[in-house]
Amino acid sequence: MTARNFAVASLLLIGSATAAVAQPLPPQAPPPPPVANQSGTGIQGTVARLLPTPHGEVDGLLLEDGRIVRFPPHLSAALLGVVGQGDAVVVDGMQAGFGNDIRAWRITNRSTGRFVTDAPPPPPGPRAWSERDMRVSGVVRRALTGGRGETNGVILDDGTVVRFPPHVGEAFATLVVPGARLVAQGYGLSGPAGTAIEAVALGSSERDLMAVDRRGR
Repeated sequence: MTARNFAVASLLLIGSATAAVAQPLPPQAPPPPPVANQSGTGIQGTVARLLPTPHGEVDGLLLEDGRIVRFPPHLSAALLGVVGQGDAVVVDGMQAGFGNDIRAWRITNRSTGRFVTDAPPPPPGPRAWSERDMRVSGVVRRALTGGRGETNGVILDDGTVVRFPPHVGEAFATLVVPGARLVAQGYGLSGPAGTAIEAVALGSSERDLMAVDRRGR
């Protein structure tokens, strides 16, 4: 091979190698879409009680194992159309604050397969005051807590829910612990989901009812 032919052959090889490097890589397959958490992978339990609010709504469930499931109260009608006391449910959600409370984004009835999913609330509209003056009493079975573990309500032995601000729970700490006898005066409602009041006075008996300071510190 002459020097000229060798040079031409070398240039052809270099050109072929460059063309091979310059070729675009084959397109990669797109990643699979995220799979929604199916009902079979959530937290399973049985509804011991619905948790009503003093406004006649429901903002959660008490499961038989003691865990509380939180759900937005503006979805009460949808929730009541899906689950009730004694129903086996699957809860998709995450831990809410301290303790074992669960903030749910979906609750599924295991028997029917029907479910309710969290959604934004509708625009606020005019609201009539429909609560009435009530007095309830019983033994505290369960304390309700907020995101920082502060006591902001209790469940009595008959299922009645008594609500109050956290600073009230701190001021009346000896009355809002499990096993304590509690009498509460306030405003609330009784309905299919149970009874709930917003307390304005608390005591261990009707004779020692004391007004609560709802303004806070």
